[in-house]
Amino acid sequence: MSVTLHIIRKDLRHFWVLATLSVVFSLLETLGWYWAVIPFAGGFSSLFVGQIIPVVIQFILSVAVVQADPTVGDRAFWRTRPIPPGALLSAKLAFLFLVFAVPSLLVNIYLAVSMDASLPVLGGMVIESTGMILVEALVAAFIGSMTSTLIQAAAALLGAVVATAVVASLIPDLPLFAPWRL
Repeated sequence: MSVTLHIIRKDLRHFWVLATLSVVFSLLETLGWYWAVIPFAGGFSSLFVGQIIPVVIQFILSVAVVQADPTVGDRAFWRTRPIPPGALLSAKLAFLFLVFAVPSLLVNIYLAVSMDASLPVLGGMVIESTGMILVEALVAAFIGSMTSTLIQAAAALLGAVVATAVVASLIPDLPLFAPWRL
């Protein structure tokens, strides 16, 4: 447990700026329209601030955290004092949960309480938004674990998105929401 906490503290020291930006844009994404900080009418600026920037920061932070401690190579500081793989994995997952899920969870609870939402509505809000954030973070972390630089991770993600759009556009009656048909 102390090794896991050591890694989490190290990641918070190194990535505190990105973590703070992630929390701020998570607040803006969820509460920006509610507090009228972001105009609800739409437009590129509200889409950019409310939807695109949070996902980009989340991707960068997830990849950077995963790639900060390579398991092999000349930068692995635990060569002389090995860290168990379970402790490293749990530290990285706990960091992602702490930075992404906890603020989203608290913001959704605040939003549901301020709107006098029922418990099932609160549960739906938390599952939808926090779950989606964690899925995005885990996909970014997975891509980050398979690549060695942020540029490679971004290229791999872009390639996956393009390949998915091309393959999905070839399927004539896809029952899911198909944004490539709009």
